[in-house]
Amino acid sequence: MVVRAIFVNKYKDTTFYLLDTEETYKVDDDGAHFLRVHSGGWTIYENSDKPGVEVEALTPILAVQLIQDTPQAVGVKVEWPLPGSEDEELYDPNAS
Repeated sequence: MVVRAIFVNKYKDTTFYLLDTEETYKVDDDGAHFLRVHSGGWTIYENSDKPGVEVEALTPILAVQLIQDTPQAVGVKVEWPLPGSEDEELYDPNAS
């Protein structure tokens, strides 16, 4: 699955904090599961490292926003893709 590979390769080892669960999640090869939804977009299902924490479903756009808002390791900077760039297509829920 190309979308999953692009997302995981780009954001691997970044973390994000979900206020709803008060938990931190890490993007990795094992934790990110993608599912195509009826609207044509993608949903990411992320697992927390803590036992007993429910799996969370996020859109790629929300995941990137949360990654941006969460302090990352020194030297890691997360930015939105430039409008009209090929990278922006990953975040388009209407893309097929």
